[in-house]
Amino acid sequence: LGVPGGSLLGASLGQEATRQLGGRTVTVVTDEAFGTLYRVAEGVYAMISDPLAPDGAGRFTLCNGGFIAGTEGVLVVEAFGSAEGAAWIGEQAKRLTGVAPTHQVITHYHRDHSDGLGGIEGVEIRATARTRDLIEAGWAEADSRAGRPLPRAGIDSIDPLTLDLGSITARIAPRDGHTPSDVTVEATSAAGQRSIFCGDLVWKDMFPNFVDALPGRLAQSVRSIGAHEDVVYIPGHGDLAEAGDLERYMEVLEDVETHARAAIEAGTPLEEAAAAYAVPAEFGEWFRFSQNYYERAFLSWYRSMGVVG
Repeated sequence: LGVPGGSLLGASLGQEATRQLGGRTVTVVTDEAFGTLYRVAEGVYAMISDPLAPDGAGRFTLCNGGFIAGTEGVLVVEAFGSAEGAAWIGEQAKRLTGVAPTHQVITHYHRDHSDGLGGIEGVEIRATARTRDLIEAGWAEADSRAGRPLPRAGIDSIDPLTLDLGSITARIAPRDGHTPSDVTVEATSAAGQRSIFCGDLVWKDMFPNFVDALPGRLAQSVRSIGAHEDVVYIPGHGDLAEAGDLERYMEVLEDVETHARAAIEAGTPLEEAAAAYAVPAEFGEWFRFSQNYYERAFLSWYRSMGVVG
């Protein structure tokens, strides 16, 4: 992420014990220096990390994720930014449900979502084959991650996988756009409440990282997730979201596309086009982890349209 020091979300996330999102009550379970763990539905818990927490605390979990707990299994979503952070999530799952995690899924290969592999012992780790290969390719022999368990390529690149955890189901849907291979995880509780872990296909109030993006596919994947009034969305970064937040995020993606295409048609150099861009004020404030995130976004469009290699 290229995260600098400072605080972004801060302690304010956990100041209210309950919130109303997606037509339901969302409850704070625990508020830590590195983020807040929420109960978003029966058996569904979301970790909203604060990557800019002071003194480097944000790197403990770094990304958002969580776990889905049924009567017959517990699925952890993401491996997080460190093995210690992943272990902490596993401990919370066991503390809150009485059952140790049985499964783990990685939404995409980026290190803030996969560096914690091996932090939870005894789980069946799943990812797409492409994600698994990209994770492994990033590990060198001298790397501290070498020797850790890799995901089993148990998620098809086309057909969704449904896990019946007992009293709750998790539908793992293959997508792409943020990277060449992403997945979302939709949990449906016994009461019919739906919650979707979006990985980095969705960000809230944080401008997305386009470093590996397939920009046209990204927009299509977000549209396919859909903005539903009865769903709570767990983005890869940023706070919990609901339908209106997803619609606003889509507007940001569309605005970037509009400006990038116009710049390309006008023959504007990439650096000049990116320097002239800013998210319109009507879409609210969109924090950037790095000042080059606009340039990354425009570069992805310039590449996709064959302007640069």
